Amino acid sequence: MLRVNTMWAGMGFENPVLNSQENFRKILYAMAYPGRIVTLEKPSQAPQGVHVAAWATLLTLCDASVKFYCDLPQDHMVALALNTLCHTVTVQDTLDADMVLLTQPQAWTTLCRFQMGTEDQPELGATVIAQLSCLASPQDPYDDGVLVLSGPGIFEQTAIRASGCLPDFWSWRKDTESLYPRGIDLFLTCGRFLTAIPRSVRVIGTKGISCTSP
Repeated sequence: MLRVNTMWAGMGFENPVLNSQENFRKILYAMAYPGRIVTLEKPSQAPQGVHVAAWATLLTLCDASVKFYCDLPQDHMVALALNTLCHTVTVQDTLDADMVLLTQPQAWTTLCRFQMGTEDQPELGATVIAQLSCLASPQDPYDDGVLVLSGPGIFEQTAIRASGCLPDFWSWRKDTESLYPRGIDLFLTCGRFLTAIPRSVRVIGTKGISCTSP
């Protein structure tokens, strides 16, 4: 039992209070300024197949009240570690989840079934963490693999290079804009990097976005 506890502890923050507080400030900044990329404080170790930024976000935002879904196998260590460290409950259907981690881009179009909140309680919409193969600020907003965003917290428009997701996912995300204030809050991660696309933000352009872009 001691070895098991030590293993899970190694997947937490070195300084849980300070690291989670710093990450929470950075996540709030990313939500306030969509499309801006932040670098999160990293835990000692992330579960296999999970980006450092995605894992850091889960450790920061999850607690016993959160229902979590992940597209990795049910017995994957991510669910066990999150339950041990944050007491989060894992569910088997995206529609039951408050927090969703998507690690496999090729399956995203079949997983676009999330809690969307209600008109009276839009905050009940799911928070979705999507892992990408590339996340960066583009030199040219018209380059291939670029998302163009507009909305609160953005001066006119902003662009991010976001590779590793099927075009149909972004088409679906654009369709949800008509539901506002209902919708999902989306975090994109790659390595230690994270950016946010809240439900209030419009995806006004997707150029060359593909699942296989480098």
